[in-house]
Amino acid sequence: MDVAAAIVMFPIFLIAIPFMWVRGRMKGLSGLFFRQERIGWRGQRFRVLKFRTMNEGTNGHPPNGVLTFARRIGVDELPQVIHLLQGRMSCVGPRPLVPGDLQDCLPEEVRLRQSVLPGMAGLSQIAGAFRSRRGRLSRDLMDRDLWYVRNRSLGLDLRILGSTFVYVITFGRSRVAWLPQPPRRERDPVVSTGADAGTG
Repeated sequence: MDVAAAIVMFPIFLIAIPFMWVRGRMKGLSGLFFRQERIGWRGQRFRVLKFRTMNEGTNGHPPNGVLTFARRIGVDELPQVIHLLQGRMSCVGPRPLVPGDLQDCLPEEVRLRQSVLPGMAGLSQIAGAFRSRRGRLSRDLMDRDLWYVRNRSLGLDLRILGSTFVYVITFGRSRVAWLPQPPRRERDPVVSTGADAGTG
């Protein structure tokens, strides 16, 4: 499935390159790509590749307009198709986190989460389970990723991909309601460095 996804997405990635480069130059961005260290399978670290949508010192907010829209529907994630071909990521899996995000997690949670490849799409991403506020990682995000690892199957992956497709073609306005809802736990958010807001 990862190979098939890469074959489909790679031409789209190539088409997006000149468009993102032109828009980036018009907004004064410092380069086409943004790289940031992330944690992958079995704790291996790699530098994730994304289209740059903001510069250093912008406090996590891309310029208004096309780049904001591209970031909203995930166009900035297209360069990660290279990681699919490298075997560093899968098309579906837990969100790849920066090293500081896992420093306060339980060891068994870390081991479980890192037992599978991180994904371009995932249950936490399309469910909107991101940080509750800057610099903090919501417990909801971690619980959804851990639930996915425990229950993952081809059928679940296809449902997540279908939901991602609907989200993209509706320009970020629609989320699919039939996604599974992992049980919620009342726990304090996991403290994060907040580096994921970064300059991507």
